[in-house]
Amino acid sequence: MKLKIGPLGFACGVVLGASLLLVGLVSQCCEGFGSGFLTAFASIYPWFDGTGAIGDSLIGALFGFVDGWIGGALIAWLYNFCSSKCHKE
Repeated sequence: MKLKIGPLGFACGVVLGASLLLVGLVSQCCEGFGSGFLTAFASIYPWFDGTGAIGDSLIGALFGFVDGWIGGALIAWLYNFCSSKCHKE
């Protein structure tokens, strides 16, 4: 079975982007919620401070979407590559 690279990349992008957006917005209501999560991604993404402000959360969601898309596509490609090399019928 082969994985489709585009759809898996898109799904991973949506999950990571939505996670950053949701945690950022909830942290506005609940002080300290997800602060470790946001700080971890703030150390990776430029222009993302991890403060949880609305603009900052949107920037994080955009970076997360792109990063998740690339990561998901790489996972699908690697799976397809390995399964074609390891699985001989």
